[in-house]
Amino acid sequence: MHQRKGKKFFIAAFGCPRRLVDAERIKNYFLANKQLAAASAEEADYMVVVTCGLLKSVEDSCIEYISSVKELKAKLVVYGCLPAMNPKRLNSIYDGKVVFTKNIEEISDSFPELPIKLKNIADANKSVGAFPKIRPIRKFIKEKLHFNPRKILSRMIRFLAGPTGSGPLRAEADQRYLRDKGALIYPLEKEWGGIGFNSRFFSLRISEGCLGSCSYCNIKKAIGNLKSKSIASILDELRKGVAARQYQVNILASDTGSYGLDIGTSLPELLQAILNEDKRITIEFIQDLNPFWICRYKKQFVELINTQRIKSILTPFQSGNTRILKLMNRPMDLIEFKKVVRSMRNAYAGLKLRTQVIVGFPTETEQEFLDTVNYLKEVEFDECDPLAYFEVEGSDSEKFTPKVEASTIAERLKRIKKELEDLHLRRVNGKTCLMDKA
Repeated sequence: MHQRKGKKFFIAAFGCPRRLVDAERIKNYFLANKQLAAASAEEADYMVVVTCGLLKSVEDSCIEYISSVKELKAKLVVYGCLPAMNPKRLNSIYDGKVVFTKNIEEISDSFPELPIKLKNIADANKSVGAFPKIRPIRKFIKEKLHFNPRKILSRMIRFLAGPTGSGPLRAEADQRYLRDKGALIYPLEKEWGGIGFNSRFFSLRISEGCLGSCSYCNIKKAIGNLKSKSIASILDELRKGVAARQYQVNILASDTGSYGLDIGTSLPELLQAILNEDKRITIEFIQDLNPFWICRYKKQFVELINTQRIKSILTPFQSGNTRILKLMNRPMDLIEFKKVVRSMRNAYAGLKLRTQVIVGFPTETEQEFLDTVNYLKEVEFDECDPLAYFEVEGSDSEKFTPKVEASTIAERLKRIKKELEDLHLRRVNGKTCLMDKA
């Protein structure tokens, strides 16, 4: 039998669904050049580490991983958001080739011997592998522990022994638990059955870059300004999915609501065009839709939700206090947003909404923290990710004082998680939610 020729490549991908879709495109680039997927980083001739800088825990994981592989034989490129968001920390442990997210096609410059360039590889419509299926620990234990505690303990150990863990189980976890062909993944969003990106669905990346300028974030250094795809090109991608009988769709972007403003169109126009393409299509998840845009396009969104073909949305409101939102540079009418959410739920009771809040933003008082807690209760989101404020080097909020003490942030985070648990218990017990009584 003729043996396929080629060197071996390996991709280690950390972070959000957008970066995992980048990793899939990079994988397709190596495969198009007839390279072989390596079973491990140690075997690879070429290696790309796809990084994230959004959360400190994931940034730590990226730094740890790069430190562990930088002396291997592979020609290494560090790609993604970390090189732009925290270059000082990356440079302290690595002095090799880096490529920013907005310059992804420059990855080809590091591998000039490969004739097919990344610019000739189409954007991917899936992530670089399946997410580990993890449930919230509290729910997991409640449902399963009394049935098979040994099995539950084994699964939890395997998860903890993954890319951020250590010990004798790490190698087994790398090989059996997080392995895709030629890639090790560590996603931010676990596919545990909740609201979020699902790697089984057909993904449409509708734009790159961002129009926003949130004071706590410097990701724009990595991803650049807004650059929307045309509706025609997005529909061309969609038709490939339909031809393969993939009718469930993820919508991905860094600043989803601003889609089209640079090319004379809008997100509602795009979503309507997607739904018009085939009556079997459902939009299962819309990522990172700032509440500002939901309010701006409120009439169109209510009409779109009324089709019952948009299933879930991640819409981070970040704070329930107007002063803090102003400091965050996230303009938002909290009262108007609550009204629009109510209208969308009235249009389709099955709509699932996920949000995010930042706890401990500089100068946040106890009452302002409680404003966020109370807003969560009033709007009754289906899921919430409470995040501790993370000081990003070079961000505007780095200059804001006074800072909230780390111990206070930890205490507030614990309290808000307890409030969320109570809200979850009220929902699953079938009691009337607060919004219905408003």
